Amino acid sequence: MRRYHHGDLREALVQAATSLIAAEGLDAFSLRRVAALLEVSQSALYSHFRDKDDLLAAVAAVGFERLRECLQEALAQCPAQEFGDSSAARARTVALVRSYITFALAEPAMFGLMFRAPHGGLGNYPVLSTASANCLALVRSSLVHCAQSAGAAESGSQQAELRAAAGWAQVHGLAELLRSRWLEPRLLPATLLDALAELLLEVLRAPLPGLSGEHASSAPMAADDDSAGAACADAEPARGGCASGESLFDRLLAATAS
Repeated sequence: MRRYHHGDLREALVQAATSLIAAEGLDAFSLRRVAALLEVSQSALYSHFRDKDDLLAAVAAVGFERLRECLQEALAQCPAQEFGDSSAARARTVALVRSYITFALAEPAMFGLMFRAPHGGLGNYPVLSTASANCLALVRSSLVHCAQSAGAAESGSQQAELRAAAGWAQVHGLAELLRSRWLEPRLLPATLLDALAELLLEVLRAPLPGLSGEHASSAPMAADDDSAGAACADAEPARGGCASGESLFDRLLAATAS
């Protein structure tokens, strides 16, 4: 058996699990195989991880950190954003789309693991919760800024957040279809990602129907102020409640964690 200094084994386990999943896919993953790769006993893993799901969550956190770095590097090459500068908005949107989808295709097993609902909810895995929140915060802020740079039809924060969420769904949906081979990447035209970026810009620019003003809510209006307050108190944020300080991305994460 190999001997590890204190603190080294946990990182080695994450790296070994990451390499195994990248090379052979998630179906090939097991604690026994990870232990064998490092020539340690399987019981040694339990000093650092509660179970298989705990180790997988640590690997998924690595994926979110890598995706965030890829997005940051791509956006750093783009011109600075100014309101109404449609050329800068387009450049940043193209960079975001290309980087996000390129990552999904380069690391398909990792990408699939990252967006798999963790056993027991995201709240049980603080490292993954933090890494995913940081990554999605970058996606959200980038899309909101792209909307502002493109001169979106309305500048309300609720409209901007909903556009950002719709834009993320658009990009992520294509990434997942390509990653899972429901769409074959090699058969798609080379201009697909640029076309997606143009469609995404249209989503970011367009006003969303059914929302008029900053305080619009998808929750039904109550008959009077008192009952309206009660409805807001009882509403679940992930279902369109009244917590106006939360973004839609925050609500999605909260729903996953619960």
